Amino acid sequence: MNASTLPALAIRLMRQWWPHLVALLAACGVIAATISGALGVGAALQDGLRRLAVARLGGIEAAVIGDDFFRADLARELAAGAAQGLPDGVRVGLLPALVIEAAVDVAVDAAGRRGSQRATVLACDDPGALGFVGAADPTDGDAVAVNAVLAESLGLRVGDPIVLRVANASAVPADSPLGRRTVSAAGKRLQVGRILPADGLGQFSLRPTQVTGPLVVAPLATAQALLRKGAVANVVFAVATAGVGSDVAGRLHDRLRPSLEDYGLALEEIAGTPPMGGQPFG
Repeated sequence: MNASTLPALAIRLMRQWWPHLVALLAACGVIAATISGALGVGAALQDGLRRLAVARLGGIEAAVIGDDFFRADLARELAAGAAQGLPDGVRVGLLPALVIEAAVDVAVDAAGRRGSQRATVLACDDPGALGFVGAADPTDGDAVAVNAVLAESLGLRVGDPIVLRVANASAVPADSPLGRRTVSAAGKRLQVGRILPADGLGQFSLRPTQVTGPLVVAPLATAQALLRKGAVANVVFAVATAGVGSDVAGRLHDRLRPSLEDYGLALEEIAGTPPMGGQPFG
């Protein structure tokens, strides 16, 4: 066989096998269209989830999130350093808050049967400063705001009483087989002051979930009273009040200077101990 006979051979093969070749081309076209469609749907889904996650954060540019509670005054100390060196026209506000899980109890009928729902509690003094469109004004006293998901789940209306219960953390690890653990919770009777719509502040979440969960927005002092740990917070929100594009997260990281108290530690001098570098007891 020489090179001059290859075109003729290709033509003969195409004439003999053209039904199979057409079927193969059609199958390749279907596969290509399926893959292209799947890629398009995946990109659209990813973009939609990204927009939803950003919408759940409102105007929050960055946040300091603690594994445990720290002093609420840390936000004020952090604000003094974070404001230094910002570009012209950029303003960043820092807001201490508590984001915790709690149980919401409500009486559902005259027989005394009660309904209960787990919910996220967002406790801060100025929820309107978080940058959500149409955010609610701060609640006062024993009034709280609930989102439409929680209100629909428990049949709540403005003015209804609820009981907010927060479980007290145990010092014994949950996986300890020998430790004696006691389960306790602190509760407080509150009143529904407003019902938030499903969008805006009502969809707040620090987790990129697809479904909006039950939410209670309360004053910071209310959550602190339930926890009984003093003036504490576990989140500091950084909100750009003017200008965008600055490295807010990097500035917070560089200027974060927690004290021993923020880690739950205390350093005390014990009388009778030698100074550092002194002779050990013996």
